[in-house]
Amino acid sequence: MDGVTDENRYKGVTELLKISVEKLCLQEEITIDPYIPIDIKWGTWNEAEEGTHYFRLGDFKKSLLEIGVGSNTGLIRSITLVDSNKVVLDSVGKVNNLTNNEQGILVFDLTQMKEKGTLDVECKLEVYMFSNNLLLSFRDGEVAKCIHSGKVIFGVNELDELCFIKVGGLSNEETIQLNDSLSFMV
Repeated sequence: MDGVTDENRYKGVTELLKISVEKLCLQEEITIDPYIPIDIKWGTWNEAEEGTHYFRLGDFKKSLLEIGVGSNTGLIRSITLVDSNKVVLDSVGKVNNLTNNEQGILVFDLTQMKEKGTLDVECKLEVYMFSNNLLLSFRDGEVAKCIHSGKVIFGVNELDELCFIKVGGLSNEETIQLNDSLSFMV
């Protein structure tokens, strides 16, 4: 988590996570690992044609979540949970079902992205496990709609800012592996 300087860090400015929705159906691939608890990738891409920019969220000492997006399109490519100092295992469901749901894939607004291709957003990253679900929460407040992309659900507020990422429908085996991996963060 080194290399984060104040010149490319925004403190508590999750407004920089402004999104729109593309009506695409890209299959996600979820990898659960003892060292990197969860890594999610969408589709395949050619780095030579379009590079990847990264939104990095957390406190950069004990918590880090990376969101990779296409450098020209802003289309989401990956989500990687690297670390978190707030992990609640066997939590009660924190997200209620919303009626305003749509299918699609996120497209991030890149207007605030620095030339080097990373944007650091200092925020409180919280990780919750409940039932067969993982919730990555980084913005408090009311969620206006949920965007569904396979097993992944993105919670978005009225200003089209990303508030949380939920991975649902995990198998019992995936849940056990993820609980084991996350328990090392506690």
